[in-house]
Amino acid sequence: MTPERFGRIDELFQAVRRLPGVERSAYLHDRCGPDVELRAEVEALLAHDSEPQDCLRTPALGAALQWLSGRTVAGGDGTAPLPAAIGRYRILEVIGEGGFGVVYRAEQENPRRTVAVKVIKPHLATPSMLRRFEHEAQLLGRLQHPGIAQIYEAGVVERPGAPEARLAYFAMEYVEGARLDHYVRRRSLAPPDVLRLMAAVCDAVQYAHQRGVIHRDLKPGNVMVAEADPQSDAHRSGSARGTPAWSGPTPKILDFGVARTTDADPQITTMGTSVGQLVGTLPYMSPEQVLGDPGEIDTRSDVYALGVMIYELLAGRLPLDFRGCSMVEAARRIREEQPTRLGGVRRDLRGEIEIIVAKAMEKDRGRRYAGAGELAADLRRAVAGEPIEARRDSALYVLRKTLRRYRGAVLAAGATVALLAAFGVHAARQAAANLDLAARESLARGAAVSSLRDAEIAQRRAEEQLTISNIERGRLLAAGGNAAAGESLLWRELLRDPTSTHARWALWELYQRHPVRARFAAHKAPIYVMRLSPDGERLFTGAADGRLRAWSVPSGRLLADAQAAPDGLRDAVVLSGGDALAVATRGGELLIWDVATWTARFRLRLAEGALLSVSATPDESLLICAADGDRLIAVDPREGVIRFDVPSITTGLQDAAVLSAEHVVTVANDRTVRTWRIRPDEAGRPAGLDPLRALPGERRAVSMIAVSADRTRFATAGRDAVVTVWDAATGDALLRLESPRDTVRAIGFSPDGRVLGMAAWWTVWLWDTTSGQLIRSIPAHTGTTRFCIAPDGRMITAGELVVRVWDGEGAGPFSAIELNDTGVTGVDVGGMGQVIWTASTDDRIRAWDAQTLERVLTFGMGGSALRVRASPDGRRLLVSTRAREFFLFDTADYSVVTWQRLFSGMGRGASQDFSSEGGLMLSARPGARLAIGPTEDGRTFCQTLPGAIDIFAAVLSPDGRMFASAAREPLVRLYDARTCEELGRIPLARGTQAWAIAFSPDSSLLAIGLWDPVIEVWDWRDCRLVAVLEGHTETIADLTFSPNGAELVSASGDGLVKVWDPRRGLCLLTLDARRGRAEALRFIPDPAEAVGIAVDTGARRIGAASSDGDQRPAAGGLLQTPAPRRPGGYRLFVGYGEGGGVWNLGYYDRHIAGNAVEQARLLAGGAEESALLREAAATIRSWAD
Repeated sequence: MTPERFGRIDELFQAVRRLPGVERSAYLHDRCGPDVELRAEVEALLAHDSEPQDCLRTPALGAALQWLSGRTVAGGDGTAPLPAAIGRYRILEVIGEGGFGVVYRAEQENPRRTVAVKVIKPHLATPSMLRRFEHEAQLLGRLQHPGIAQIYEAGVVERPGAPEARLAYFAMEYVEGARLDHYVRRRSLAPPDVLRLMAAVCDAVQYAHQRGVIHRDLKPGNVMVAEADPQSDAHRSGSARGTPAWSGPTPKILDFGVARTTDADPQITTMGTSVGQLVGTLPYMSPEQVLGDPGEIDTRSDVYALGVMIYELLAGRLPLDFRGCSMVEAARRIREEQPTRLGGVRRDLRGEIEIIVAKAMEKDRGRRYAGAGELAADLRRAVAGEPIEARRDSALYVLRKTLRRYRGAVLAAGATVALLAAFGVHAARQAAANLDLAARESLARGAAVSSLRDAEIAQRRAEEQLTISNIERGRLLAAGGNAAAGESLLWRELLRDPTSTHARWALWELYQRHPVRARFAAHKAPIYVMRLSPDGERLFTGAADGRLRAWSVPSGRLLADAQAAPDGLRDAVVLSGGDALAVATRGGELLIWDVATWTARFRLRLAEGALLSVSATPDESLLICAADGDRLIAVDPREGVIRFDVPSITTGLQDAAVLSAEHVVTVANDRTVRTWRIRPDEAGRPAGLDPLRALPGERRAVSMIAVSADRTRFATAGRDAVVTVWDAATGDALLRLESPRDTVRAIGFSPDGRVLGMAAWWTVWLWDTTSGQLIRSIPAHTGTTRFCIAPDGRMITAGELVVRVWDGEGAGPFSAIELNDTGVTGVDVGGMGQVIWTASTDDRIRAWDAQTLERVLTFGMGGSALRVRASPDGRRLLVSTRAREFFLFDTADYSVVTWQRLFSGMGRGASQDFSSEGGLMLSARPGARLAIGPTEDGRTFCQTLPGAIDIFAAVLSPDGRMFASAAREPLVRLYDARTCEELGRIPLARGTQAWAIAFSPDSSLLAIGLWDPVIEVWDWRDCRLVAVLEGHTETIADLTFSPNGAELVSASGDGLVKVWDPRRGLCLLTLDARRGRAEALRFIPDPAEAVGIAVDTGARRIGAASSDGDQRPAAGGLLQTPAPRRPGGYRLFVGYGEGGGVWNLGYYDRHIAGNAVEQARLLAGGAEESALLREAAATIRSWAD
């Protein structure tokens, strides 16, 4: 609607509303004439005018839509029925209602909290209104600030009583408090408090502006005020963003329904405003806003509204009087009339407050504050008694106005002065001008460089956030069952940046669920032939295009390739221990294929149609081929002659297989399974077939046969998704196995015959052939047509054009140590990474070979061992027990273990540590008692830490210069390791006590596990909180950094071990061994990087081995474990409540490497991958080397 049209409607409306009701119809008929739409719009305004409301307090856009559409906002009685629930939220009461929506107070069950649920009124849910409603939800979703009401969820649900209708809603933060103007009035706030409150509102508006959001409807009614909780997350996050701390009431901005954005997000900017539409509430609209041109509105329009709000809160009234005026007149006053200055209403507001408000409400938007942040800064300066920026601008403005008023005189005077001074100062002025230009150019260049640098930093941050978002989305897709989509998304990020540990760990997690060892595109046509060599190292595949190929398993390297037949291949059988193949073709030929030369020894045409299958007798002297036309043909592969050809052997022959040297089995579409005896001639050569028996029980057509390697059993399957296992000797049905889903497409036995595989469309099911129990299912992602089981248990599947190699049953990254159901309470790695020491609940200390996990030593303690720490050289062992004692052991001779008691009488917890070079030892206990000293002579001294109470954890920094302790208090204390002098304190953000502590290898970061299941990561040097890690559900029991410091690993009472990026606050991986509580952690150096182990079986000594094999003591000095050649290539020992074991964190690197090339090809769209992708794939494949 144009402004002229709106003015015409308003003119008629003002005239008609003064007439009695009986005269209005005639007046409208006379004035509107044939313009039916004009009359309908005026009548809609008259109907709305009869309702008791203040039009100037209603957003102009909403009012206009209401009046012009003639729609009501509620039911017949003005109220909407209260639903019982909306989505996951139980509705409690109505807390607000506007022209188009209703806001309810509701309760969310999990997590339990009170929320506000906003819904659009069903009868107003037009497409445009739904888009605006979605627009508001999207804007709130991108704004995360303590001064803006947060959105939790948005969605659409069925309306109660009307399942065909949908109800749009979103749930947001429930703010319990009062409207801004009501709060100020009830509390009778003094001007400084009002300014502080409005400065906090400005901070939230500035945050929205920085993210490209203009509110366009700021007013006291859209701001709620609640008392702030100084310990709340919102309060702390506000300070973290750089805004000044505000400990008073917390204002929250609501209702972004008419907000607009300044960015280019197509999902947001589609909710534009047409020229001529008025958006906002008139008394708070800026002069450019009432013009109705959205192109003229920017962040300074919100600054104007903020100025009006400050004026109203301080003066108790609006700056302009709109009583009794039309909307057109009100818009004119906003554009043209100057409001009474604030000092004219209240004398005590003269001066800086008056100037600030006047600058914010300038008609010329160029003279207003450029942003809400500048307004907030001036408000705080005024409260603090500091000079304000607005006064400087005002003085310059007055001077400029004065000069413009006396322009003629000023010009004349200036000309006279210029003429008098021209000759004397010309040279000096010219030089100064040149210098000024040079300085400006330098400043401009510096500003440009700075701006470019800022833009590059912002771009890098945006790209990093996009990468994180894509990786987390891929993880969610894979965890939710869509592994193919999640895998594709994760590979796109890893191939783009092969150094991305986030993407690498995400793929590690994916292949833990779907252990595809390797993947390669085997053919360009459907795969019909797939056979393994007896040793499982070579794979033979054939396709519908006639190509026959040999592959290395599991690397996926192509060994040989040939065009074996023009009509395509159908089946094959491996002969001579893998030296030859018998291949059946779709053109009726039988090929005897030499594997060494990869050529055909001979070709024999057996039929005009296709050969359906081929199988061999145990001595490979006879091949049985099923052919189209219900023919069964026997061929001597050595002489290349046909021994017999039996036509019409059955109706609809589908497959045939050799059971023994004398017996054959066939299956057909007539639902029969028949066994036959091979009939010899007088010379003893095969001459034909005699029927043996027909096996009963098949309900539908049977299409495939699989025979066990020992030929004692065979299986048949057809279209009824049932597999029957038969006794080959007696013909008895041993098992009937039904596919859980889909039709069976292929069947096969494992080499040992103990497992039967059944391939459906999307899954391969593995069954125990003895018990008939389902062992395992493999989600094959794509339609599986063929599969085979390797001797080592690996599964190889072919789906579409791709071959995948899967881990066998029982393979995985976790290796358990058996402790007879004994829990591990403490663990450490000593002896230069050669020995793992464990403390257990059965009163025993055990030593394990770090590489073989074999137990090499066990001794008792006389009290349940609680914690254990080993010196880096492995010669000292520090143990605490539940009997409240500390012991220092000398492990020089395993036949005799000596010990020294340090002190006793401890409480429930205890902690101990060695410095990295082994020269310093630390023991701590509750009661603030500490034992610290050198380990060379075993002498220690006890010290009571000043200010500390009940120490629960203490750890030395890797450089041995300081230690950190945690006690029954919400902070961690840092002490000098030599003097025990307190160096500083770290106040915990959660306000609870610490339970576990760990330094990063470079001593720069301190990870603190809290009694609450939260980890705080601090840079102790400047007492800066780096990240808060949340994900565990029970207390953090232990923490450790990876040797290169890139990852932090946590153990918790919830039984989970989590791997984190401690600097970015990302959870990279979750490990679950299902062995009870996770109690203790320690990294084991990579065998390729660690010093070799030397064990003297006679003296039972373990030490560092020299290059010449002689045993020598480990040298002192800081143990530097180099970073592994690939990301995450470490082993991690975890002590659980039900035993312990080692996680190989490099286990799935070979899976990632085995999939790299094919994923690069897929990323290139199936075409030849680019040089960049090939290089990335080669880098990733090197991880497996």
